[in-house]
Amino acid sequence: MILRAATSLLLLISLAACQPKSPLVKPPQKTDLLASVIVEGTAPIPEPAEGECWDSRSANLVPPGRAPSANTPATPGTIHFRVPCPEVMTPEFLASLQRALQARGFFRGAVTGAMDAPTQQAVRAYQQSLGLDLPVLTLAAAQSLGLVPVARADL
Repeated sequence: MILRAATSLLLLISLAACQPKSPLVKPPQKTDLLASVIVEGTAPIPEPAEGECWDSRSANLVPPGRAPSANTPATPGTIHFRVPCPEVMTPEFLASLQRALQARGFFRGAVTGAMDAPTQQAVRAYQQSLGLDLPVLTLAAAQSLGLVPVARADL
């Protein structure tokens, strides 16, 4: 009797594994952080709306989809990008950032709740994996880590 029940259970589990994936559930998409930056001179820089914070940095730019090489050298330029506002960057938020980076294998230090050198290195490594070599936490990276809500219009 027990053998028969175990066999039936095993059969049900096997059949469930054969079912097609639900079309309603999409696999997670990899975030392209380059899509969230504005390269100076290519588009107008928007005026920050209330509650939006922006930063700009010099960066070595490479055409999208290419790696720097002798044929495709990186050129210096300025990029503009949204960042979490200073009032969001609390010790609690930074500790959550460190744990999120730790869970993804980018941060190996102690969770301190501070934007220290190991955290900046981890932020840079995480963002590099998404196409943007920058130690400053972008809003898009914070959203991809699940730390900041994504606007409904951006879904």
